Amino acid sequence: MASALAMGEETYRHLETTGERGRLARARYDDHEDRWIAWQEWAAPLLAATAERLDVAEEHTREQHRVERERRWQRLRLANPEYAARIEELGRAGRALRER
Repeated sequence: MASALAMGEETYRHLETTGERGRLARARYDDHEDRWIAWQEWAAPLLAATAERLDVAEEHTREQHRVERERRWQRLRLANPEYAARIEELGRAGRALRER
């Protein structure tokens, strides 16, 4: 599928597991039409789907990824609460730095 979509394998794997396309897959420039073409418009035919079906599938994958990520965090918090607290503290510090 990655090669059919002209994507790197890691980019496609990220899409498949998280539902997030990343900036490289949001749109493509079509020289023949001299315009940018949105992901749903160019990818749907390659995936034998409609744009609407593609949107639904991506949202479902994003939701499943969020649920699984939260399950992993719950297991980590139970197994090693100090380590989990430190990771969350580092995350808050990183967000604070980006907001400056």
